[in-house]
Amino acid sequence: MAEAEEVPWAKRLFEIAGNVFAVTGRTEREYRRSLAGVRERLVFYGSTPAYRAVPKHHGWDALQEELRTLSLRGRWKEMGWFVDDDVSNAFAVVAEDSATAGQLIRERYTDVYHRVSISPAPNSDPALALAILDGIRSD
Repeated sequence: MAEAEEVPWAKRLFEIAGNVFAVTGRTEREYRRSLAGVRERLVFYGSTPAYRAVPKHHGWDALQEELRTLSLRGRWKEMGWFVDDDVSNAFAVVAEDSATAGQLIRERYTDVYHRVSISPAPNSDPALALAILDGIRSD
């Protein structure tokens, strides 16, 4: 049997990159909008059968079933109310200011990811994401 040919890229080091949902704001209103936007994303994933194992791992089987039922009925606007602070904090970094959000991301993911991208709420000010990145860099 012929020996397998060595592929040059197979010996290269690689990096692990991750995407982090981030909730923050410069004002209470901006923070609340950010929280609502990220929760809307979380209910999408929480209602998707392919992701069922994730809520189950956290003991939130009933939440996944409820979200799935509501999604099949088209009741998307109501679904964000089912995501409480425990669920939000499990799947997103939640902080009232961008510096703290950056610090929390650094603490939570330094030993997990080599590179990180920030996923703020839809329609949020891009300056917030940049401020979070600055928070990650600062000591």
